[in-house]
Amino acid sequence: MFTSSRFLRSIFFCLAASAFSPLYAQSGDGRVQGIVRDPSGAVVQHAPVDIRSVERGTNSIVSTDMHGLFVVPSLPIGEYVIEVDAPGFAKWQGHMTLRVNQTAEVDPRLALGSDTQQITVGGDVTPLVNTENQTVGSTLDKTRIEELPENGRSISNLAILTTPGLVSASTGISANGAAVSAFEFVQDGAVLANEDYGGSADKLPDPDSIGEIKVESGNSSAKFNRPATGIITTKAGTNHFHGSLYETARNNSFGIAKARQDTFVKAPELIRNEFGASLGGPIRIPRLYNGVDKSFFFVAFAGVELRQQKSFLSNVPTDAERGGDFSGLTTANGQLYTIYDPDTTVASASCAGTANNMASPACRTPFANNTIPMSRISPLAQSVYQILPHATLPNVNPLVASNWVAGTPNNDSERSLTARVDQRFSAQDNAFFRYTHGRGTTDALGSSNYGPPATDLSANVTFTKIKTETGSISWNHIFSQRFFMETLLSDAYESDVISTGPNPNVDYSTKFGLPTTGALGFPNIYGIGFMPYGLGRNDNSRENSQNTAVLDENLTFVKGNHIFQFGGRYRHERVWILPDRNPTPSQVNFSSLGTGLLDPTTISTGGYTAVGNTGYANPSFFLGDAQYYQVTDLPSWYHFRQQEVAFYFQDDWKATPKLTLNLGLRLEMHPSLHEAQNLFGGYDFTNNAIITGPSLSTLYAQGRTSPAIIANYTGLGAKFESSSDAGLPPSMVNGNFHDFDPRVGFAYQLFSGKQETVVRGGYGIYSYGPPTRNFYAETRLNPPYQATFQQSYTAAAQAPDGNPNYMLRSAQTVIAGQNSSNVINLNSPNSVTAGSFGVSGLDKNYPDTFVHQWNVTIEHSLPLNSVVRATYLGTHGQNLEQYWEYNDAPSSYTWYANTGLPLPTGPNAGVLTRPFSTLPYGYIENQRKTGYSNNESFQLQYQRLHKNGYGYQIFYTLSNDFRNGGNGWRDSFVEPTSYFLKGTVPTDLDAQNRYVNYMRDLTIPQHEIRWNWLVDLPFGSGKHYLGGAHGLVNALVGGWKLGSTGHVLSQRFQPSTSYYQPTTLNLYKKRKVQDCTSGTCFNDYLWFNGYLDANKINVANGYTNVPGTYSAYNGPLIRTPADGGSKADPNYAYYDTNSIVVPLSNGTSVRTTYSPGYSPTQKLSIQGPFNWTMDASAFKELALKRGVVLRFNADFFNVLNEQGLTNPSSSTGLISLRTSYNTPRQFQLTGRIIW
Repeated sequence: MFTSSRFLRSIFFCLAASAFSPLYAQSGDGRVQGIVRDPSGAVVQHAPVDIRSVERGTNSIVSTDMHGLFVVPSLPIGEYVIEVDAPGFAKWQGHMTLRVNQTAEVDPRLALGSDTQQITVGGDVTPLVNTENQTVGSTLDKTRIEELPENGRSISNLAILTTPGLVSASTGISANGAAVSAFEFVQDGAVLANEDYGGSADKLPDPDSIGEIKVESGNSSAKFNRPATGIITTKAGTNHFHGSLYETARNNSFGIAKARQDTFVKAPELIRNEFGASLGGPIRIPRLYNGVDKSFFFVAFAGVELRQQKSFLSNVPTDAERGGDFSGLTTANGQLYTIYDPDTTVASASCAGTANNMASPACRTPFANNTIPMSRISPLAQSVYQILPHATLPNVNPLVASNWVAGTPNNDSERSLTARVDQRFSAQDNAFFRYTHGRGTTDALGSSNYGPPATDLSANVTFTKIKTETGSISWNHIFSQRFFMETLLSDAYESDVISTGPNPNVDYSTKFGLPTTGALGFPNIYGIGFMPYGLGRNDNSRENSQNTAVLDENLTFVKGNHIFQFGGRYRHERVWILPDRNPTPSQVNFSSLGTGLLDPTTISTGGYTAVGNTGYANPSFFLGDAQYYQVTDLPSWYHFRQQEVAFYFQDDWKATPKLTLNLGLRLEMHPSLHEAQNLFGGYDFTNNAIITGPSLSTLYAQGRTSPAIIANYTGLGAKFESSSDAGLPPSMVNGNFHDFDPRVGFAYQLFSGKQETVVRGGYGIYSYGPPTRNFYAETRLNPPYQATFQQSYTAAAQAPDGNPNYMLRSAQTVIAGQNSSNVINLNSPNSVTAGSFGVSGLDKNYPDTFVHQWNVTIEHSLPLNSVVRATYLGTHGQNLEQYWEYNDAPSSYTWYANTGLPLPTGPNAGVLTRPFSTLPYGYIENQRKTGYSNNESFQLQYQRLHKNGYGYQIFYTLSNDFRNGGNGWRDSFVEPTSYFLKGTVPTDLDAQNRYVNYMRDLTIPQHEIRWNWLVDLPFGSGKHYLGGAHGLVNALVGGWKLGSTGHVLSQRFQPSTSYYQPTTLNLYKKRKVQDCTSGTCFNDYLWFNGYLDANKINVANGYTNVPGTYSAYNGPLIRTPADGGSKADPNYAYYDTNSIVVPLSNGTSVRTTYSPGYSPTQKLSIQGPFNWTMDASAFKELALKRGVVLRFNADFFNVLNEQGLTNPSSSTGLISLRTSYNTPRQFQLTGRIIW
């Protein structure tokens, strides 16, 4: 819908904004500073200091002040020579490498002598330790970017490989336990963020275009608003022409190992090609312009093509079941699900299959031999089975284990182009311009929660198209030797289109005979059976485009021992969103009720549930007997706008020669995010009304809804009002204009000299606005923006007799695909029922997210150009989002136990168990910023900077991360007291919130070790061994390099929260057992004493080699006895369930499922397996001619083919040896010409 806004248009927009900004006008330039002293240690005033770029020939000349201090700002990364030539002293010279965003402290000590003498200081004076500030981070240099083995050419992955405290998260990077929105990448000042979800942009620049990356993972200065930032500096041209041309190939015909889930004889398809070229140098136009020493260019192109099939395990109906034969429909303990014919539903005085053959108003006859005639298969089932893959393991019972394993698509096509021009106008002015274009398309298996992809890829496969355009313009000006300025203008555009299948514009709903609003795309078909969900859009189809324009102004002023930095930022975000097509415009769901048998004992209590082990979803699907049909009118595009205005002041004070203090303050101002037409809703608790934003008359005029749709809701008692009626601003929330963020730090040199020891530390507060998705993720579901209409055969409100589960008590009248297309009438009042719709809103006082950070770091430089560093770092997040649920209904069990009453029936049954039982709404929720998180980590690191042919890094991170909130709508809900069984949780909601929700974040590894290294082998011409070799001998033995990366990390897992009787936990870890319960034996590890059926322990068709002392840690309330039980046992049909009989106050009893709202294992986490892997590379360089090198390298990912272990099943405690944690070994070859 939206095309890319051109860069020049964005530049005009930013200039028109005409505001200042701070954050990190980070172009990535560094700074060199120091104090010049004489042999006695006294400062040398007015000493000229010349800093010259080795690669560009440009130089900066300053002189020391009265304190001997010199400062040279805004220097591009690279190699520099520093000279101090003061009268009466010998000339001092040193050279250093300046890193991205580095403040390099170089303190020349002059010797007495004539100025014709020269001292060359032991070569490299690059600082090894940070003596200037409190910031924690890591720098990824050009050599490691180019040469470390890294699977997939990802900047994010490279940053994680080399920075302690960083872990990969679903939408980006988490730094030290903070949310992904707390970390942003910045390329030459342009923000590379996903403004929708938060976190990193979906497509980051190609590594071949990058010079260096610095990750500030903790306690950044007041120049930054995020607690963690990845600062990316693009490569730039120099005085000499340099470039490269490369091709990388991976192919399934060589070097591919198997994962455990792979069953192939011939490796599945894997064809990956990476290719690109780059060129940089001075800008020269013959006879017109010579840009040596002043004008430079760099351009890089890169592409990726991937065609791959990845093995995937799932559960599908067997061929017998596709043919109607359900005689093998048995559980792990051998119990058969008996399926009943809904067309035989009649009243009976003696109903076989019920307890004691009770009388029943809806008795059914089971299908003979549990087999349905093929003449009864529904048209929908026929259509689905044409595209649903067949089982590949026909002897495996899909109720017990996966019976389908095959390759699923994982394809990718990417292109990127980067161009940069640098210009030095004078000794006082320099500038650069950088532009990057990228695009990519992928198609891959979507969420694994659904099942295998359709054979024609129409369902369960996600197609994604991404387009990015980013650019930066920077101008640096030196007013004087003490006053400097950096101005940076940037823009970043991104567009994402996510759809299901290659043909999202096909009307599949009409094709399948399902009800529809006319929307295109594949419907969701739930309850096919065995598969977790079914077929459909398993990764929500959606679209978004975003444009982030930033104007930064950074000023530096040097006064005595103080370096003052101050400035401001204006950031303007425009985000266009077509929200998730979820629920899908058309969906159908099947359950066991269609083929189940009514339990007459549940009638008197209003339950109307089935006899245990009767009915199953897949036979119901076969018959086309749906639980419900649903259509949804979904919201259209949102046009969000958000702004940031910020100012900062930072004083880096050299209090003593050994002590530097860092004192800063940042003011963040965030006007509230708003939708351009105020199409944004909420809930008014005072008037119990749905807030629509604009008035209904305005929405009618815009075609957003209609009086007929509104009548469906108001007829039930719902009320609607505008934001002004509710006394709220059009944005629904208030802005935040007074976020003051102090930053304090210190760096103290305990010991100086060749081996320095520094103690650093600091504290800071960081605040930032929430991602856009926080605002609409749930509110998009509010009527009238989303209107859902359903024909349910289980809802009491739509049943002829007002009782639930009517389909369990009646004959089948609708066959899916045959007469189902018109079952929903959008104008019928019954298409919306009380409790079938909810409403979500935001707290009008919606503060920004705050992160408090503190650290203490000790680092010590060692011989061999190395350093050891120990860091204690703490992070506290506050104002994290949480959903407060005010009207959620308790489980049936909790209702019975708390009230002693039967479940309500009738048209209002959907609301009568809720706290606001007189209102027509289902859930009523309010997103509030009440969540918090805490992380404490210890980081120990040893690193040698790459020099003289080798470098290495190894670090260990211990992290304990706990949180309550911050994960959107996925967890950490605050429920009403009535939601829980009485006495289970505290009644005070704040106390309940911490008791129920504050727990360890299992996505953050507790223990992690990472390493990387590169080494040039010491053989060949000029090397230690065979240094005199030349010709063929040197070509064979010289030019070899090796490199490697690797990591070890721990896992933790939560045991099943569906069991409520924990006892003693025993960790067996790698106890080898065999699981033969599916009909085929598989090797497993019994990690802990999870629940195994007692009649299956150490028997031929069960689990063998289980310890003799085994006793289940936890399990269902009714467990299978060791002898397998007897059908004479009243509980036989309820083995391995939490079925429980609850007495009611009227003297009757009801059987239901035990579900008190809280589990005793809910906050428990258990140590899982440790996993490790290692990648390796071998390089060979051949000099083709002077300055031209041909390099071959072979990369081995997971070189030792370490399979790893997934976490165990939370219920059984078994680790399947059918699946691998790590990707199996892959091998790729690269050829690269460098000049």
